[in-house]
Amino acid sequence: MPTHIAILLIICAATYIIAAKMENKQLRLKLQQKVNYTELASQVHNMLQSNVDDVKIITFIREETAMGLVEAKKYVDNAKDAE
Repeated sequence: MPTHIAILLIICAATYIIAAKMENKQLRLKLQQKVNYTELASQVHNMLQSNVDDVKIITFIREETAMGLVEAKKYVDNAKDAE
C-alpha cells in the first residue's frame, strides 16, 4: 500500500512540474511578443558605448525579453561585433 501512495505522489509532482514549465513557457512567449527589438538594440548600443559591464547588459536583456542566458550573451556579443 505505501508504494502505491509513493507512486501517486510522484505522478502528482511530475504533473505539477510539467504544468508549471508549460505556464512559464507561455508567459515567456507573451513577453517576447511585446518586445520592441529596435528600442532594445538602441538601449544595448547606448549601454555598450557607456562601458556598462556585460553582465549588467545581459541581465537587462533577460529582464526585458525573457531570453535565456546563452541567447542574451550571444545578443551582446553580436552587438559588440556590429560596432
